[in-house]
Amino acid sequence: MSALSVTSIGPALGPTVLCALLGAALHLVLSQKSGVVDRPFLRPIFLCTIFLAFTTSCALLVEREVALPVVGACTILILLSFLPALVQLLGDQEVRAPLLKSMGLRHRSPWGWRWRCRMVLGSEEACRGRLEKKTLALTARPIDAMLRLEVMELCLFLGELELALYHAHVLDEMLPTGDAHAHCLWRQAHILAERQLLLAEAQPVLNRLVTTYPEDSRSNHARRLIELFQSSSSDGTGNPG
Repeated sequence: MSALSVTSIGPALGPTVLCALLGAALHLVLSQKSGVVDRPFLRPIFLCTIFLAFTTSCALLVEREVALPVVGACTILILLSFLPALVQLLGDQEVRAPLLKSMGLRHRSPWGWRWRCRMVLGSEEACRGRLEKKTLALTARPIDAMLRLEVMELCLFLGELELALYHAHVLDEMLPTGDAHAHCLWRQAHILAERQLLLAEAQPVLNRLVTTYPEDSRSNHARRLIELFQSSSSDGTGNPG
């Protein structure tokens, strides 16, 4: 059995190495500043190339009667070799390109910011420890938008509203137009209008959110807050209650 496995490795190396080289070449091409990844007509060509290379390699492995464990291992290696190129080809350009490039994290997942903004879990003590570590890291990497997003969410969870508002404001200036930017605008509006009950201060942010992202679900809530501000202004208070 061991002899069969050893003899199976030789025929399996050829397709695996070729796919690894092809994946590295695609990754290198897509990483260039020439904007290749931003050309929609080239994406189907690259995706078809990856698909054909993968299917051809799998067919060769089966045709050469390679042992099943070796086939599984080689298939995983081939998929991993194409993964960086697939992330670049299938990534959300509106979020990925400007945001991740500014952080020096060009090839990380374009949905990483959503993971950083997930519901904060853990005890207050544990979250404060995380906040201290990440704040210290942020001093060394002040333009790391993903790290600042996580710090903002931790501050909001711990009730550090002024700090959360500060980080949301910095991200507002840092991020390009897109879903991540809309999230940070909403965080500013949420803190001012719903946590600090300062509708007058929140109105400019609410107006920007509604104007810039009229179809966003958060804009519907923003419109209701604007109506509340207008009704409270008619009473001469400027704030609810």
